Amino acid sequence: MSMRKYVLVKAAQKHRGIFRKTLEGIH
Repeated sequence: MSMRKYVLVKAAQKHRGIFRKTLEGIH
């Protein structure tokens, strides 16, 4: 796997985690 793709995947996972926490905070 290329380094750039690895970074994008990691960023996406991190962003998804923040998004989930935000939804839990709203509800």
